[in-house]
Amino acid sequence: MNLDIIIYLSLKTDDSYSPYNPKKNKYKLVKQISEIQIKAEIDLYLLAREKCFNLIDFLNNNISINICNIEQNLLNKIKLKLPSQYDLLDVFWYRKKSVYINLQYTSFSQTSSNQKCRTAILVNFREVIALLQKIKSNITNSLKSIKYKELYDDLLLAFELWSEVAQKEISISVFSLTKREVFGNF
Repeated sequence: MNLDIIIYLSLKTDDSYSPYNPKKNKYKLVKQISEIQIKAEIDLYLLAREKCFNLIDFLNNNISINICNIEQNLLNKIKLKLPSQYDLLDVFWYRKKSVYINLQYTSFSQTSSNQKCRTAILVNFREVIALLQKIKSNITNSLKSIKYKELYDDLLLAFELWSEVAQKEISISVFSLTKREVFGNF
C-alpha cells in the first residue's frame, strides 16, 4: 500500500469525506501546454462570468423591478446555466498544488444537456448579453444608467476576450449556433 494513502487515511475524521477522484469524474491534470491553454481559456471565461454576475447583481439591487421585470426574471434563470469555477476546475493542495480541468468543457455536445461545454456556454452567455442589452435601453435614471453602461462595457470586453479564444476551438458552423439559439438544440 502506498505511504501517501496511509497518511491520508490517518488524517480522516468522522466528519470528513472520501477523497475526490478526478479521473472518475472526467477531469484531467493540467501539466501539458494544451491543458495550460485550456486552463487560461477557462480563466478568461470565469472573468467574464464574474463581470456578468456583478452586472446582474447591480441590476437586481438598483433597478426597479417594474422597469424590466420579465427580462430580469429570464436573466436570473439563464445565469444559472453558466457553469461556475467549481464546475470547470478543481484544485488540490496535497503536498503541491494540482489543478484539474473538466473535460466536458472541451467536448462538443450535440444536445443542450451538457451545459459545461464551450458551445452551450457560448450560446447561453450570448443570450444573457442580449437580455442585458435590452435592459440597458430601458434604464432612464442617468446615474444608474452610467454605472450600468460601465459595467456592461466591462462585461462585453471580458466576454469578447473569452469568446475569441473559445470560438477558435469550436468546430461548428455559425448556422448551427444560430439554430441552437433559435430552437434550443442542434
